Amino acid sequence: MSLSAPKRIADRLRKDIIFGRLLPGSQMPSRRELQSQLEGSSTTIQAALDELLAEGFIGVHARRGTFVATHPPHRFRYGLVLPSLPDASGKFSSHYLNTLCAAAKRIRFGGRRMTLHFACSQDPDQPHHVRLRQCIARGSLAGLFFPAPWVASEWLSLKYDRLPFAVTAPTLSSSGLTKVMLDQRLWFDAALDAVVARGLRSVAVLLVADDDFTNVVTYIEAGCHRRGLRCIPWWLVAVDQRWPEWAFRGALALCHPNQTETPEALLIADDNLVPEATRGVAASGLLSIRPLTIIGHGNLPSLTSSEMPILRLCWDCDALLQRCIVLMEEHRDNGKPSPAESLPTLMVEPH
Repeated sequence: MSLSAPKRIADRLRKDIIFGRLLPGSQMPSRRELQSQLEGSSTTIQAALDELLAEGFIGVHARRGTFVATHPPHRFRYGLVLPSLPDASGKFSSHYLNTLCAAAKRIRFGGRRMTLHFACSQDPDQPHHVRLRQCIARGSLAGLFFPAPWVASEWLSLKYDRLPFAVTAPTLSSSGLTKVMLDQRLWFDAALDAVVARGLRSVAVLLVADDDFTNVVTYIEAGCHRRGLRCIPWWLVAVDQRWPEWAFRGALALCHPNQTETPEALLIADDNLVPEATRGVAASGLLSIRPLTIIGHGNLPSLTSSEMPILRLCWDCDALLQRCIVLMEEHRDNGKPSPAESLPTLMVEPH
């Protein structure tokens, strides 16, 4: 289907900006010059410029005319691709996704910014999905970050070769991906090292039941064995993230004084489980009998609530997005992605 005249002219000017024929910050040709060059009426030219203005490719100064944007979107605008729509309050059930969305809205370093794209890859005909594909086709994005591995897998199949993609998934295989990983195994290593450093000798773990659950449990058991930590099988409790209230029951069972043996440390390996798990610890009454060191997962700068002060072993979502953007730019400039990185964890002491 042929483009309308305003769309055709907008597409021509957009390409002139993307391919450097019109440089960032330079003044656009006058309306009269554009009419002559592009064979369009003043109304058509204005409609094309309005489209580019809405997309962020150009800006208008009241006294000086129209200029190419100093930070055009094909170089400075990145997309955060969310796997679903938020609820009526604008929130997700995952605290990680909520924290990422807030971090994306704060991105402003060096003129860069990040936009949110919801419910993409669930249905190719879904309006949000269609809009994102249109943004990519127009060249109005500099790169995409996928916090959910299965979403990235579906978009990779579309073969957008020129657009850098960044993911956090260690197991997602593709030579064309930028990877800044939130490696769960490294989180457990840091948490178990913290237990040992505090002179403790036994540990229980509340973790999320997912597709990798069996391998994660094997990894934890091996890590405890190497460090001389006691972790009996019934101290490893998995909870479905969709129903975090079961973390209350799990923690209550692990810490109840009627148990013949209770652990000296408890790791809560997902921030969505922290509120209910710490409520279960409080309800058990164990803390009135003896101390329990609790290390809970967190996503900075926003932490989930806790019934008592606990240690938090965290990833920083602001640092994650900024590092992904820097590496995607290197990918774009060098023609290939940099080696995969793991985002370091940060220990936050209780207040």
